[in-house]
Amino acid sequence: SSQGSHTSKYFGSIDSSENDHARKQPAGGSSSAGGEGEEQFIKCVLQDPIWLLMANTDDKVMMTYQLPVRDMETVLREDREALRSMQKHQPRFTEDQKRELSQVHPWVRTGRLPRAINIS
Repeated sequence: SSQGSHTSKYFGSIDSSENDHARKQPAGGSSSAGGEGEEQFIKCVLQDPIWLLMANTDDKVMMTYQLPVRDMETVLREDREALRSMQKHQPRFTEDQKRELSQVHPWVRTGRLPRAINIS
């Protein structure tokens, strides 16, 4: 994707020419600073969200794509393994940070959520 582009190679764009690798830049090497790049950015920002596109899609079309059936135990086991491997990389508070937090937020000492954000 070109350097002036505001799109991602992972997420869709309304302008399919964004992915046209045969397209050449004009002589001189770069596109104009504002014009085309800005238009492209606005098109991408203003496109409908995926949930709206799906809500307005005919059921017959939606049924043409189906996920493969997977064993739930296998999926859960793989997820647990992935979570376990990610757990090592989670940030940890130092003792000084824990002490400072408990001074600023006394509810940290009790190990319970304060009433203001109690989720039960």
